[in-house]
Amino acid sequence: LHTVPNLNTITTALRSSLLAEAELRRALRAEQASEQQATAGGGGGGWRGGAGAGAGAVADGEPPRARANIVYPFPELKSYEDLHAQIGASSSALLRDGGLELSRVVVVTGYGEVGPWGSARTRWEMEAQGTFSLEGCVEMAWLVGLIRYYEGVNGGEFYSGWVDSESGARVEDHEVKERYEAKILERAGIRFI
Repeated sequence: LHTVPNLNTITTALRSSLLAEAELRRALRAEQASEQQATAGGGGGGWRGGAGAGAGAVADGEPPRARANIVYPFPELKSYEDLHAQIGASSSALLRDGGLELSRVVVVTGYGEVGPWGSARTRWEMEAQGTFSLEGCVEMAWLVGLIRYYEGVNGGEFYSGWVDSESGARVEDHEVKERYEAKILERAGIRFI
């Protein structure tokens, strides 16, 4: 080690770099835990907009409030190798210079399902359980126009979340099912004539 010039400087720089990376990883872990706690309905009151009291905070001794966690997964995309194997040599008109002949490829830009019970997710909830989950109620209340997403000043402080479409009053996620489920069921489903 005595032959390495500036060994002290090199080790100090390496140690500083490692400590900075460790601090960054600690902060990211804390942020992920906080986000998971907020979206999964954990206690501790996640940020709901604004620093004022009642902005999503949970008082001591109060059970944690549920938060809707609606997930829209992106469809899995096939790799070039899988596409090439699927198309094969039988469709050589689709292949050009090791790639796809784009003028002969059909491109689907979107897909979805909208029916009497809303989207495929909410339809499945109604078919499987006969009732909506919190996430299903939030989605259906938004689809039938009972609530809307708002971001801006509301009640004198910044607010980001759901508001009642008619009154503009704040609506916490955990309140949607209780307040709007009956109205949602009146406006959705198959109607017999």
